[in-house]
Amino acid sequence: MNAPSYWRVMMSRMARFLKEGGCYYVQAQGRRYQKIFKMNSDYERYIQLLKKYKMQFRVSLHAYCLTPTTVRLIVYPQNTYTLPLFMQGINQSYALFFNRKYNGIGKVWEQRYKSTLINGDQELFACIKSIEFVPVQEKRSRSPVEYLWSSCTDRVLSSWGIIDAVSSGGINLDETIY
Repeated sequence: MNAPSYWRVMMSRMARFLKEGGCYYVQAQGRRYQKIFKMNSDYERYIQLLKKYKMQFRVSLHAYCLTPTTVRLIVYPQNTYTLPLFMQGINQSYALFFNRKYNGIGKVWEQRYKSTLINGDQELFACIKSIEFVPVQEKRSRSPVEYLWSSCTDRVLSSWGIIDAVSSGGINLDETIY
């Protein structure tokens, strides 16, 4: 039996408002705060997917932090329509990987990812610093550089090589964050 048409209308999702040329803070949470990264190989797989989909959809990645239950990213999509495709590709691929590896069924993510427009260079700067300090705040490391699954380590050691430089007015913001 089909649901009444008014029910389908009430249950539809609102479209995201995305600003052309905008930079976004993006967050995805594990379902019921479950761990979405249980082993180092899980983090490595997610980073491989970041690399793959950032190239496929031409999205610049300025910061990231992967903690056991949450993914945090700062991304700059070249077009407004690429951010949803980028996140859909990564999160669906990772969910398939995760469910196969751990014999799971169903959802891995709590909801759709959340995205917030970043307004200006100062806010971008603050967001990058905030994301990279998450492991220190959560007591996962003493310093942002010590945490393997953060763009801070990638920025300093070029460990994964997936971070795109942030520049404004000829100034390389990466050199002035810390």
